[in-house]
Parts: sequence; C-alpha cells; structure tokens
Amino acid sequence: MKHLLLIVTLFLSFNCFSQYSYYPKNEIKFLKKLVDDKIDAKIDILSKNYKKEKKEILKSRHEYLELKINDSTFIKQDKLQGIVTNVLKNIGDKNPDLNINNKTILLNSDYYPNAGSFGFNLFQINIGLFALLESEDELAFIICHELAHEVLNHFEKGVERSANLFNLNKNIIKSKKKLAQSNRTEKMKILKNMIFQNQHLSKKHEIEADSLGMVFFKNTIYKRSAAVSALQKLELTNNQFFDTKINWEKEFGISYGSLLNTTTLFNNRIIDKDFIIDSDSVKSHPDIPIRIAKITSEKINLSKKNFKYDEIQLLAIHTYLDYAKKHHIIPIALYINLQLKKQYPEKDIYNQNLINLMDATYKLKKSHRLGKHVQMTDYYSKDKNLNEIFNFLHELELYQIKKIKSHLSINQQ
Repeated sequence: MKHLLLIVTLFLSFNCFSQYSYYPKNEIKFLKKLVDDKIDAKIDILSKNYKKEKKEILKSRHEYLELKINDSTFIKQDKLQGIVTNVLKNIGDKNPDLNINNKTILLNSDYYPNAGSFGFNLFQINIGLFALLESEDELAFIICHELAHEVLNHFEKGVERSANLFNLNKNIIKSKKKLAQSNRTEKMKILKNMIFQNQHLSKKHEIEADSLGMVFFKNTIYKRSAAVSALQKLELTNNQFFDTKINWEKEFGISYGSLLNTTTLFNNRIIDKDFIIDSDSVKSHPDIPIRIAKITSEKINLSKKNFKYDEIQLLAIHTYLDYAKKHHIIPIALYINLQLKKQYPEKDIYNQNLINLMDATYKLKKSHRLGKHVQMTDYYSKDKNLNEIFNFLHELELYQIKKIKSHLSINQQ
C-alpha cells in the first residue's frame, strides 16, 4: 500500500475524471439474462453424480451474481473500462483461438486487489487491482491468467469438486453419530479438512492458470517480466494489505488505547481456537513464490514502474473514494485519506475528507446505523490496521467524534 501513494499528484485535478456510473436498467437486464442463460446451460450439461448438489452450487452462484448486480457492486468508469477493453483486444489479436468477442469483464467496486472468472466468459476486476499494479503489462498478465481459468474449465471443475467434497464429508459426519451431540470441535475439524482439501485443488488450478496464461501472455506485445512483478505485488497483499500503522493521537487527538479500556457490548476479544484456520489455507493468492518459479526458468529483469500508468492508479483510487463516499464505506476511505494526507500534508482536501468522514460517522452512530456500514472487528484477520479502524469507529462516543472534528479543523487552519 505504501508505494501506491508515491504516484499521487493533485487530488482536485482528477475529480472530473474519477466519476463513475451504475449500469442502466437495460444493461442490468442484459447482465441478468447473460447470467441466467449461462447458468441454465451449465445445469444442462452437469454429470449425473451429485447433480442435485451441483444445481444448488450453481443456484448459489446465480444468487450471488444477481445480488452483486442489484446492489451496484459493479460500476462503469469509462476510462478504466476502456483500458481493460484495449488490453483484452491486444491479447485476443495475438491469441485468436480465445475468441475474446464473447468475453465480458466487469469492474467491481471492491478495493481489495483481485480479479476473478465466474466460469461462463464473465469476469471481474476489482478497482483496487488497478491501484496495486504499476503497468498495463501487469494488468495484461492478470487478464491472461483469468482467461486461462475459463479455457481450463476451472469453474466447472470447482463445482464438481465442491459437490464431491460435500458428499464425502457428509458421509463422514453421518458415520460419526456422536457429532449429533453437538461436538463442535469434531465438526470444526471436518470443516477445516474440507477447506484444506478445497484449497489444495485451488492452488493446483492457480498454477495451471499461470502456466497457460503465460502462454497467452508471451504471444502479446507486453513485457514478459510483468508476469513476475504482478505476482510479487499480489504476494504482498497476502499478509496485510493495509500495512500502514495509524498514529491515532497525532491524527485524531485521541488515544486508541483509551478506547480499549472501555468495555462495551461489542468489545469482545475472546478468540475461539476452534475457529482458527491456518492462514496459508485461505490465502487469496496462494503459493506465489512457487508460481513464479513455474512460469519462468530464465533470469529476467523485473518490470519497472510505468509512469504513464500513474494516472490510472490515481483514477482508480479516487473512483473508489467517490464510491465509498456515496455508500458510507468509511473504514477504507478513512485509511486511504490518512495515507494521502501523510504523503501530501500541504493538501487540505485530505484533512477535509477526514472531517467529512467523521461527520458521516457521527450521523450514522447517532441514528444507530453505523453497524450497517462498518463491520465489527475480525480478530481472525491479519489486517490489524484495518481492524483497528473498525474497532475505533465502533468504540467512539458521540462527544469524542465532536472532539476529533475540532482537532482536525484546528490542523487545517
């Protein structure tokens, strides 16, 4: 995260470019029909084994996509979408068998850097991925990787795998009648085993997608070294994506420790060991060093930062901030603005953004709606700095928020 902000220039100069829009009703209908048709097609070709369970999995994926479409998770930003379309075209020009004309890539408003294949020529790229990467070349490799998932039928194989694992472990549960006595520890062991088995196969799929994706990527105009540098950036996000420690007293005039000394209904820090899952088993980007070794046998120079791409990074950051403001996504917006303020202390706009965020927090807390927009602290997460923000916002009293606004206002003068 730290290196992202080195590229930030004047905030105001990008306000006009960061505007985004939602999909209009006619396009939402198109997306829904696209999903409906593809899901129905998948159901028609399901193998007979555990067909009922596979239908349920596909139905669940269908409901997930419809929910994301309906709640404006997917957004339109012409410049970012144009870059994706151009990269996809460049990939398709050199890999005609991919038939890119039937591929649809959506922009997801999520700030976590990721991309994904939904399994029927429908893909997504999170806004945060644009902010993490440093060149169009790196973006091209990520898109090649996702296209490889599609070509390798990893979605269909994932459905088969999930159905098989579910039935295998369901039979284990049935054979252990003592589990009916609510032996939670034993149940958690089975659940963890399912997660480990699933993740083991997922890692295999990631390596396969890297390998085939590299075949597509080598055919293109893009720098081969970008494959490695893109994967290395994703590796950094596996532990703490939000990696900057916040100086609460300096920024807000209030001690974070003093908040922890108060005990509230929500201040429960007891961690149940039964629910602790090995972090290596649930990484979003697993086995990066192994994957890098697989795709390159020769020594290559790492891809250097593309300064022409700086504008794209900044555009992505402010597109997210615009979205976060409208949807009251306060924690991440607060974190980003703190980083921008630290990088450019002479720019009052970042401090003003923090005042506005505190004002929004005050209104939500006063109307007892903060919990709708700010999740509770996740004590199983490695993102400790983001967890601190969750806890900070929930533990604040109304009078303390007023003091913070005064502190920020003084700093701005």
